[in-house]
Parts: sequence; structure tokens; C-alpha cells
Amino acid sequence: SETDLISNAVLRAIFWIMGILALCGNSVVFVTTAIKWQRSSLTPVKRGFLWFILNLSLSDALMSIYLLGISTQGALLKGNYIQNDYRWRSSNICTALGSLALLSSEACVFLMAVMTTFRLASVYFPFYMSDCSGSWYKFSTSIAWLCAAIITVIPIGQFDSGYFINAFGYFGDTSVCMPKLFVKMGDVACEYSMFLVILNLVMFMYMAICYLLIYKVSTRATTTRITGECKKLQKRIVILVVTDFCCWVPVCVMAC
Repeated sequence: SETDLISNAVLRAIFWIMGILALCGNSVVFVTTAIKWQRSSLTPVKRGFLWFILNLSLSDALMSIYLLGISTQGALLKGNYIQNDYRWRSSNICTALGSLALLSSEACVFLMAVMTTFRLASVYFPFYMSDCSGSWYKFSTSIAWLCAAIITVIPIGQFDSGYFINAFGYFGDTSVCMPKLFVKMGDVACEYSMFLVILNLVMFMYMAICYLLIYKVSTRATTTRITGECKKLQKRIVILVVTDFCCWVPVCVMAC
């Protein structure tokens, strides 16, 4: 709007609330998980899952910094945003916050895909995974972060073609410093934005299929103890897939 960076008061409140809750919640998860991860009595598989949780909490914390950064800037520009619109959307701070949000989102998707693969392998090859070394999951998470970083850095690179350049830069297309993910041909970097949407859709489908396979294997068990575990696993599958989907829907809506 002419007066506020985020015109809707409800959305402004959500940005503040989600930012604070995400920062505090992920900080607690990171610290408690780090303490558990250092225990020598952990099995290799459980240590691996704790390592994934550590990385996921870190990637989610980056999103909380983005939310709080946008909220803070909105408070600073409240009442006269329209006068600072161009300066804000073309600023390095806007680019940095947009890059942080994209890095957080992509790292989360890649890390969840790696964790899903690890879970699938532990179900189908339990004896092999029971002796897996820490270098496997550390290497895989490093690759996940590297891929997310490459995807994030590409739009802010200075290319002679000017593919990502418009009046505000790739991340300044909206006041909340997120690129338009639902684009039409002719928009700036439309192919790249479409690539991001398709990539995340493919990753989501991959995780959904993997967890369906995991659930299919788990339902073959007949004992009461395993049946109870199957019910818990089913809930985890639903929660994981649904939350992964819900994490991207708000981002896509805000970026439209």
C-alpha cells in the first residue's frame, strides 16, 4: 500500500508472530538436539536423524530471520512506505533478505529429501544402515546445503546478459523481497522462477512416494508392538508431507 510495506494488518501480525515463534522454537530444538547428538550411546541411525533435525532447525531459523527482518523494515517505513518503495526494493538489504528466504526454503526441501532417502534406506536395508558411518549423512547434508546455496546465489550474480535484472532486481519484484514464482512468459527470469516451482513440486512428489513405500513396508508387520509403531509412522508421514506442502503454499501466494 502507499503507507505500509505489508498493507494487511493481519499479515503484519502473522509475520511478527511466526518470526518470533520460529526463532525461539528452532533455537530450542537446535540446542536440545545438539545435546542429544553428543551422547555416545546413540545408534548410527538415530544419530543420523538427529543430525538432520539439527540442519532442518538451522534452515528454518534462517526463515525466521527473514520474517523478522521484513517486519522490522515494515515498522521503520510505516506511514510513508510509498516514498521509499524504489529505494527499499532495489536495496542490498532487500536482496539479502530475499536470498535468505530462498536459501532457507530450498535447504529445507533438499534436507527433507535427504532425510526421506535415509529413512527409506533404513527401512529397506536395516542391517546395512545399522552400521552406517557419520560421514554418509554429513556429506549428504553438505551437498543439500551446497545445492540450495547455488540456487540462491545464481539470481544475484552479475551476468552480462542481464537475465535477472529489472528496475528492482530479482528479489525486489515484491515489497516483501520475494521473486514471483507464478510467472508468465516475458516476465524477468520467468524460466528460472518456473524451474524453482517445478523443482520443489518434484521433490515433494519424491518424498510423498518414498513415505508411501515406507508405510507399505511397515504395514507388513503383524505384532502389536509393530502395529503401534505403524500408527505412529502413519501420523508422521501425514504430518511431514502436509507440512512440507504448506510451507511452500504461503511463499508462493506471497510471491504472486
